[in-house]
Amino acid sequence: MNHEILTTNINSKIILINGQKLQVFEDGRIDRWFRGDFRLVENTDNHDGYNRFRCNNKRYLRHRIIAFAFLGLDIDNLLLQIDHRNGDKLNNNVSNLRIVNNQGNQWNNTKAKGYCWHKQYKKYHAKIKVNGKHIHLGLYDNEDDARNAYLEGKKIHHIIPEYNPER
Repeated sequence: MNHEILTTNINSKIILINGQKLQVFEDGRIDRWFRGDFRLVENTDNHDGYNRFRCNNKRYLRHRIIAFAFLGLDIDNLLLQIDHRNGDKLNNNVSNLRIVNNQGNQWNNTKAKGYCWHKQYKKYHAKIKVNGKHIHLGLYDNEDDARNAYLEGKKIHHIIPEYNPER
């Protein structure tokens, strides 16, 4: 039987968070230094879809640690958020993360309906919110048309800007 050792060159960084040494990988893995060796920190849902873990009694979100290591996130600036491009909160691969403000993070919400029933007109009213203001997208006879109008409106009005920490 032939045996091969396959290695994958995955970039990683060793960082210090709250006095705890971590090895952070681009693919979303995090290893914690413990008793002379790095040990994997499991990537499991901590009740709300995100993975949290402690570094010396302070809780951190995994995606914020990875964004700190690879995207230049100021980890103490809570006005900056991390958006998971594909909506999967446990997919913490660097290519799936981007630094955004709160509005940009909300825009990637795929569960938003984007329409409601308008009693006066007896039609579905499609609308979208941008910078605190609603934009009327039309009145529709059926839910599917209103939903499609909202999804098309998202393509135009909800373009998520990329944050550049060096600006």
